[in-house]
Amino acid sequence: MAGEDEEADDDLEHISGMPRKFSLEELRAVTNAFSERVGRGGFGSVYAGRVDGNPVAVKHLDGVGQGRKEFLAEVQTIGKIHHFNLVKLVGYCAERSSKLLVYEFMPNSSLDRWIFDSDQRRASLCWESRRKIVLGIAKALAYLHQECAQRIVHLDIKPQNILLDERFEAKVSDFGMAKLIDRDQTHVETMMRGTIGYLAPEWLSSMITEMADVYSFGVVVLEVVTGRKNLDRSLPEEDALLVEVTRRKAQNGDLRDLIDKSIEITGEAR
Repeated sequence: MAGEDEEADDDLEHISGMPRKFSLEELRAVTNAFSERVGRGGFGSVYAGRVDGNPVAVKHLDGVGQGRKEFLAEVQTIGKIHHFNLVKLVGYCAERSSKLLVYEFMPNSSLDRWIFDSDQRRASLCWESRRKIVLGIAKALAYLHQECAQRIVHLDIKPQNILLDERFEAKVSDFGMAKLIDRDQTHVETMMRGTIGYLAPEWLSSMITEMADVYSFGVVVLEVVTGRKNLDRSLPEEDALLVEVTRRKAQNGDLRDLIDKSIEITGEAR
């Protein structure tokens, strides 16, 4: 099996447009021995580094779940897709038990840091910036769902997976849960995956289409507009779920009450 995986690894290097293959020692060097951790998520830690003078983010995946063969298949999938609103995969490493992905570095971190972390940050994210971010996510999903040879369903759209460049352009990242759907397939059956609060109702049937991403996107839009998390256990039970609060406000004609007050303070809510 190891020989087959290494053959698959070698094959990637000969496919035009595939990301660069790094050795573990190379990545240890470009990250200064993984000394600057800039993030941590469900799949592993992210470290800052430089490749050919350019800043990069190196994601060191935890050694659970995905095997080498599946990892290389994911690299091939991500390596073939290119869109302005997707984080660019620069390279990868699959050496022994280590699996790493090298992405372009996003200086403004992830969307959640701007809409959840502090009132000051939320206030600085003006309505026009929020509109641009939402539109960027929509463009990325339209590309994945409609313009690729196989439909790609991300399955984990959430603010933590939306990165922001120096101009606050949105870049969708983290394809660790993504599934491919052939054009002649209506759906794919898969085990439940994703993040609580962003899961579409159809997960109850395990028969998933790209509309699961559309539901998650809708939740993210609500979070961007309101400046609050979709699940806030610090609030009374009837107000804890943003989707339910939105449904209630819509029925009562009070949707404007949901707009983030920091936007209204600047006079930009319209």
